[in-house]
Amino acid sequence: MPRALLATMLAATLMASGCSKETNAAPKPGDEPDGCTAFWERVDRCMPDLAEGVEQSGFVSMCRMIASEKGADSLMTHQLKCAEQHTGCGAFQACADQAKTDFEARKVAGVVTAVTAAIDRLDFGEAGRLCRGDTKPGNLQAECRRATELEWAQVKMELTIVRDGAEAQGLVKCMRLKTLGRRLSGAARAEADILCKETKLALKIKRALQAARNNIGSGRPYIPSSCDAGIRELDKMASGWSGRRKEALRTMCYVKLGAVVLRAMASDAKPRCNANVRRVIKVMDAHPINDLDLDRLIDVGRTACRM
Repeated sequence: MPRALLATMLAATLMASGCSKETNAAPKPGDEPDGCTAFWERVDRCMPDLAEGVEQSGFVSMCRMIASEKGADSLMTHQLKCAEQHTGCGAFQACADQAKTDFEARKVAGVVTAVTAAIDRLDFGEAGRLCRGDTKPGNLQAECRRATELEWAQVKMELTIVRDGAEAQGLVKCMRLKTLGRRLSGAARAEADILCKETKLALKIKRALQAARNNIGSGRPYIPSSCDAGIRELDKMASGWSGRRKEALRTMCYVKLGAVVLRAMASDAKPRCNANVRRVIKVMDAHPINDLDLDRLIDVGRTACRM
């Protein structure tokens, strides 16, 4: 008889609301069979619907096999004790109900202890495995939430480091942070979304800054298109990080590289306007800086561009 079927029968026995055959005759003293046979007798006599279609020999054989496992704290072990101690259906059912309650409490306590140990080891993968499922008792629910909160903090810290270093390694961490955020709250989910957008954009900003540095180093008077694209992307965000990155990009592309563009324009005998000069002047008008030499070059550019 499959172990799963026996487990199903045992669970159904413990969950039954009452004993419909309380008035059935109990075995006479001295005629009581061994524990597993006694258990079958209780089920067959008190719960005939449950026993229907199940062979006694298979039930008893599986019961004895489980009972022989030394030191095993199984539900079967405690059911056997109930069968041995009580012949009447009512007393047996009450004992079985209590055995189920106590067994499940011990089982939950064991899982809570295991989750706590996994948290202490920072093994959040194991904690997540132990916490699978939507329905959990209160104490296990609380410990599983603590595991989620701690993993969230760790992944958030790691992803922030990836973002600030503009590394191309954030996709997996983003996915994990979003998953954890959904488990915690709407606010956590929104925070994860923002950090992931920043991490994705950080690499683009890094490349734009490098392109601007390359043009400064070579004296090439052109503003990379990635500078404008980066500013537009950052304008869509309202975080502290986006504000700092926008200022860094503006300084590199339109102040430092902008000076190279304006000097190249002013060095001609007859300064000519071009798109790069116009872009620099527009940004400088929107975000003026206190630099007399740059101001003079901007004035030359205004004249050339008739701005």
